[in-house]
Amino acid sequence: MSRLNRLGLSALFITLFCLAAAAEPPASPPADADARVHAYLARKVREIEQRSPTSRVSLAEWRDQRDELRRQLFDMLGLWPLPARSELHATITGKESADGVIVEKLHFQSMPGLYVTANFYRPAEVARPLPTILYLCGHARAVSNGVSFGNKTAYHHHACWYARNGYCCLMIDTLQLGEILGLHHGTYRDGMWWWIARGYTPAGVEAWNAIRALDYLETRPEVDRTRLGVTGRSGGGAYSWYLAALDDRPACIVPVAGITNLRDYVVHRCIQGHCDCMFMINQYQWDFDVVAALVAPRPCLLANTDKDSIFPLDGVATLHGQLKRVYELYGAGDKLGLFISEGPHADTQELQLASFRWMNRWLRDVAEPVTEVASKRFEPQVLKALDKIPADEHNTTIHESFVPLAAPSDPPTDLAAWDATRQRWLAELARRAFGAFPSDPPPLAVREIAHGVAGDMRWRQFEFTSEADVPLMLWTLTHREEQPMTRAVLHVTTDDQWRRKLGPILVERAATDQADSADDTNTLDPIPPGELRIVVAPRGWGQDRWPEAELTHLLRSFVLVGTTADACRIWDVRRAIQAVREKLGADAPLTVVGEGAAAGIALYATIIEPSVTALRLVSPPTSHRDGPNLIKVLQLFDLPQAVALAFPRPVTMIAARPADWAWTSAVARLYGSPPLDFEGEIASDSPTRGNDKR
Repeated sequence: MSRLNRLGLSALFITLFCLAAAAEPPASPPADADARVHAYLARKVREIEQRSPTSRVSLAEWRDQRDELRRQLFDMLGLWPLPARSELHATITGKESADGVIVEKLHFQSMPGLYVTANFYRPAEVARPLPTILYLCGHARAVSNGVSFGNKTAYHHHACWYARNGYCCLMIDTLQLGEILGLHHGTYRDGMWWWIARGYTPAGVEAWNAIRALDYLETRPEVDRTRLGVTGRSGGGAYSWYLAALDDRPACIVPVAGITNLRDYVVHRCIQGHCDCMFMINQYQWDFDVVAALVAPRPCLLANTDKDSIFPLDGVATLHGQLKRVYELYGAGDKLGLFISEGPHADTQELQLASFRWMNRWLRDVAEPVTEVASKRFEPQVLKALDKIPADEHNTTIHESFVPLAAPSDPPTDLAAWDATRQRWLAELARRAFGAFPSDPPPLAVREIAHGVAGDMRWRQFEFTSEADVPLMLWTLTHREEQPMTRAVLHVTTDDQWRRKLGPILVERAATDQADSADDTNTLDPIPPGELRIVVAPRGWGQDRWPEAELTHLLRSFVLVGTTADACRIWDVRRAIQAVREKLGADAPLTVVGEGAAAGIALYATIIEPSVTALRLVSPPTSHRDGPNLIKVLQLFDLPQAVALAFPRPVTMIAARPADWAWTSAVARLYGSPPLDFEGEIASDSPTRGNDKR
C-alpha cells in the first residue's frame, strides 16, 4: 500500500471529526424509529402522488401512454409476458333451479391445473343472448366439516337477482376461499417474502382467472358479448378494477368497496386490513388512480359506504376526483358515478340496489327504479361444483409456478460473454429492484454524536444522512494505541450482530436510547493495530429497529411504494460506504463484511458501489427465497449469480458449502486469478444461515 493511502486511513478519525463539525446538520427527523419509517413512507407516497399522470396529461398524451400503462400493470401483476390461453376444459357438473332461476355448477382451468369453480345463473327461458355479469367474489368463508363450498355461495343472492331481471351471471370463486383452498396470505401472514422476489401476487391470479372467465362467457350462446358487465365487492371490487383495467371487454363496471388511494393504504395504514390479493407489486410506483383511469371511458360506478375502515371515504372521494378528470378528457363525464351510502364495510342492500340500477342503465337501457332486493334462494352445499379435489390441481401451490423464474443457465465460457450478461443484469436490477433509489440524494452531512474508550479500543459514533427522513449511525473503532492504518473493514449488521459488535459501548451509553440494547456480558472483538473497523446497522436494524407489532405491514408498505426494506438497506450501506470512502481517498482498501441476513445486503451494496475493495460473506443464504428480498430478482438470477456480479473484486465465503456456489466458482475461474475463496467450510449436511423477516 502506498504511503499516501496509509496516511489517508490513519487520518480518517481526525477527518471525520473535523468535517463533521463543519457539515450542515441534517433536517430534524422524528425522534423514534417508528415515526421515522412512517415519515419515509409518507414522503414516498407524496412523491408518487405528484407524478400521477391523471392530474396533468392531455387526452392525446393519455391515449399515447395508455397501452404502455396497461403493459406495466400486467407486469406488476406477474402477467407479462401474458400466459398462454390454454384449453379451458370447461365442465358442467350439475344444475339446480328455484324461483325461475337456473344455476349450473361448473369449473374450468384458467391454465393447466389452475381450477376455477363457478356457478352460471340464467333465467329459466332464454330466447336471445342476454346482457351478462361476471361477479367476482370478496372474502367470505363457506366451510362445513372441512369442506369448502366456495365464497360464491355467500354472494349468490346477487346472481339470483340478475337472473330474475333479464341477465345471465357467472360467479367465480377466488383462490383463497374457493372449493380448492389456495393462498392469499403469503406475506400478510406466512412470511413468504420471496413472493416479492419472484414477482408473485395472488392479485395476478385473480385477474387472470377473471380474464379467462370472460373467455368462457364468450363460448356461451346465452351471452351477449357486447353487453358484459363486471362487479364485486371488497376483494371482488379490487378484482373488478384490475380486470377492467387490463381487458376492454367489460362494457360496464361497478367496483364496490374495492379501491382507495395509496395514501390510505400506506400513510393511514389501511394495508393492515388487506391481504396480498389486493395489491400489485408496485414496481412502477403508481398511485391507484392510474389503475382506475385505465377503465375510462366505459361506464363505471364507484360504490362505497361512509364508515368503511379499510376503504375510507376520503380516499375514495379523492380517487373519484382524479378519475373524473380523465373521464372529462374523453367527454364522458356522464359515464362516471359515485354512490355513497351509510354503513361499515358490509354488503348492504343500498350498495346492491345502486349496482343493479347502474347495470340496468348501461347494459339494458332501463331507467325504472329497482324494486326487488337480492335474496338467497339456494343452500350453499347445492352450489358446490366439485365432488372431490382434482389430483392435478395447482391451486394450493400456484405461487410456486404462476410467475416463471429465470431459466437455468450454464456459466459463461469467456469474459466477453460474462460481461454482456453482467451489464444486462445490472441494468435490469436498476429498473426492477432499485428503481425507487433517490435520484438526487441529500448531502451525507456526517456529524459526530459521541466518542470514548472501551478497553483497548477507541470508538466514535457518527450520524449521517442516507436519504431524506433517514438518519443513520456509523460507529468507528480502532486500537487504543493510535498507529498508521493499513486497512478498513465495514461490518453490515442486523439486530443481534449490532449488539454483539458494540455491546460494551452501548452499556457505557446506557443513558441514551440504546439502553434497551445494552449487553454488558459481551466483549468486543479485539482490533489489531492498524485496522479501522466500521459498524453500520441499516434501517430497521440495530439502533433503528422497527416495532415488532407492525413489522409485517411495514415491510408490505415498502412494496406498495415501489421498493423493499432490503433494497433500502442496500442503499443505506452504499451511503455508509460513501461516507467512509470520501474521507479515505480513491485508492484506500475497504472490505465490506456481512453475516447471515446481512450478507445479502453487504453483497448488493458492494455490487452497486464500485469503490469497495473486497467482500467477505459469512454464512450467506444460498437463494433469494431466504433474502435479501428484492423486487423480481428471481426472474433474473439467484444468489450464486449475484455474487459473481461483485467480481473481479475478491470475495471470501466463510462457513459456506462450495457446492452451493459452483456457478459462481465457474465465473471466478474466467478471471485467471480466481477472485473467490472459501474459509471455514461447513459440512455438506449442515444448513446455511438464511434470512429473517426483518
